[in-house]
Amino acid sequence: MNATMPKITKHWRIILVLSTIVATMGGGWWAYHCWRYPYGWSHSCDKQLMFALLQYAEEHGGAYPAGDATPEASLSLLYPKYANEWVLKPGGRAVIHDLDRMASPEAIKAAVREMHLGWFNAMLTRWIFKYGLLKRAYSQEDFRRMAAESTAGTCEITVENISLMVTFRRVGA
Repeated sequence: MNATMPKITKHWRIILVLSTIVATMGGGWWAYHCWRYPYGWSHSCDKQLMFALLQYAEEHGGAYPAGDATPEASLSLLYPKYANEWVLKPGGRAVIHDLDRMASPEAIKAAVREMHLGWFNAMLTRWIFKYGLLKRAYSQEDFRRMAAESTAGTCEITVENISLMVTFRRVGA
């Protein structure tokens, strides 16, 4: 009977070690997921909007909504048939991280420096920011205008280095 005890103990030790490794990896994945996606399930509105756009295009010969001159007018064509209040329900929030159109050259240089690129890639990246991305980026005033024209009404804007974090909150019922 003593001969089988070490085998059982060794077997349980292996199971305990493997369980600990699996639990540690699961906890690490969960922590990374919470860090990487801090807004959790609220990103589901992106998928709902995507499906609303696809359904609209399917019913209109492959054409996406094209309203007036603004993106808000085009997206308003989705309501209420293709998208409902669940895309951004009352009290819900939508967060957009975007490049700040007013980012200074010094801030861009600092951001590129943090990327730890070689000299050629750093020069190319600064050039792309200056002559490509900044010209296409939205300004804070653009986001405030979009919020005023949407059901959100207002937005909160936080400047972070060369980027803007814009939070739209839908109010009302």
